[in-house]
Amino acid sequence: MSETVDQNTDVSVKTSRASRWSTSAEALQHIGKAFASTKLKVRLSDKVTLILLGISTAMAAAMVLFPQFAASTAIACDVFFALTILFFITQRLGIVTTFDTKQTVFATELMFGFLIAGIFIVINLTVYALHLK
Repeated sequence: MSETVDQNTDVSVKTSRASRWSTSAEALQHIGKAFASTKLKVRLSDKVTLILLGISTAMAAAMVLFPQFAASTAIACDVFFALTILFFITQRLGIVTTFDTKQTVFATELMFGFLIAGIFIVINLTVYALHLK
């Protein structure tokens, strides 16, 4: 049995559940193809937030790489980073209103999962950094 999603993509229905590793690899390939698609039109505000996010990441990395300047720029970097993240998320959050109930729950679970993973990484990096002192 096959369901047509659009003119170019066929999705086959699987009878048994595949492993987490193979489905994760398939999902990453699907995401890569979606971002490489020439059919998508990226809004200017999306490009701006991606650039701001890149600058914020570079600023955060620079503070780690050059700790002698961290004290003078930490607050400015944090404020810029926080505003960029807030703008980045709010620019994209409206799409959730177009999801059906199942997609909304799944997307929300993914967002919280990545939030928890981020907290886990920050806590471990902090403990590691404090251990080095």
